[in-house]
Amino acid sequence: MTRTPVTHWRGTPVAAVVLAGGVGRRFGADKARALVAGTRLVDRALAATAAFDPVWVVAGEPARAAALAPLLPDPDRVVPDDAPGAGPIGGIATALRLAGRRWVAVLAVDLPLVDVTWWTALMAAADAAPEAAAAAHPLAVAARGPEGRWEPLAALYHGDLAPLAAEHAAPGGDRSLRRFLAAAGAQAIAYAALPPDAIAALHNVNTREDAAAVESHWDGGGGPVRAGTVGTARRGEDG
Repeated sequence: MTRTPVTHWRGTPVAAVVLAGGVGRRFGADKARALVAGTRLVDRALAATAAFDPVWVVAGEPARAAALAPLLPDPDRVVPDDAPGAGPIGGIATALRLAGRRWVAVLAVDLPLVDVTWWTALMAAADAAPEAAAAAHPLAVAARGPEGRWEPLAALYHGDLAPLAAEHAAPGGDRSLRRFLAAAGAQAIAYAALPPDAIAALHNVNTREDAAAVESHWDGGGGPVRAGTVGTARRGEDG
């Protein structure tokens, strides 16, 4: 899949946020620093969002963000979650506050097969959908599989959703990403509307076994190979 990266979409620039706040309980270590096929997961995520500007890394607790910042090319772009401990919705809330009146590409650090072409495929599918002709565009766009499961952590959100995300991330808030997308009126992009090689990217690394499976399907040049050979991502609420 080769496409020219899109840095502006639906009338605004596109920023990006890498969510790296999860402590990796099932993985057994900090996933952001973990090596998969010889490259840290955080570096893969930064490469996947490199077409956008600015790019932030949301890294959870302040101490964790401070420890990660010196290890990255632009330490000033590493920030703590506004609501540490809230899970992925807390990172999304932080991302949308930072984005202002922009679109923002939100990517979880544990999706190493996503690359820059994922975003152009998602945007193109959204623009080709019948509802795209409406005057008012939805403020969130995410892929949704045939069984109804969303992929909220390789998705596009508009900064106007920041208050809603903050409400969901607040103490006592509903931290379900599925219900956040529903409340946001998200545009669902069916897998059938995306190229097969785009869908092949949605394999997340929650365990060491997941990392080994991803590596076993990575070619020698660092690119993803056959689609559908690794278990597809099941996005939990625990990051």
